[in-house]
Amino acid sequence: AVAVALSAPWEELGSQAGRLPPVADLSSPAAVPEPVSAALGGDFLGIDGLYGRSGSETPWAVRAAALVEESAGEYAGWLAGRGSVLTLRALQAQAEQRRQLRLERLLNRLPKLTPRERELISAMSEQLVTDLLHEPLRALRSDSDGSGGEAARRLFRL
Repeated sequence: AVAVALSAPWEELGSQAGRLPPVADLSSPAAVPEPVSAALGGDFLGIDGLYGRSGSETPWAVRAAALVEESAGEYAGWLAGRGSVLTLRALQAQAEQRRQLRLERLLNRLPKLTPRERELISAMSEQLVTDLLHEPLRALRSDSDGSGGEAARRLFRL
């Protein structure tokens, strides 16, 4: 199906009249030329006919409605899962804060370390935190309904 919403007639469609999929012209005035809309017959829906149309009159309208419902459901799930992004960030921040605190305490207890040794210990602690958080963060990134985010907030007291 093709949806059209233009501010002027779409003259190029004239040569395509016999090869077009169903067309919904949402333009006012109409962008689809009259010969094209006539050739499409029941596969054409203009802005004037949109209001009175039930949506179940043609198979393509039924398919379009099903696609809209499916996409709306996917979007609603994605939107619900967006709360997990805040949880993900809070978990990362909490882990980094604790890592830095523990690293500082350790380095204070080992004053004779060289700058290179301190750097290596710091890098190892970063990698350890990254490794430990990998699976929980992956799960939060794919949390489509927000339930994982809620569980993580309770579990990690975020």
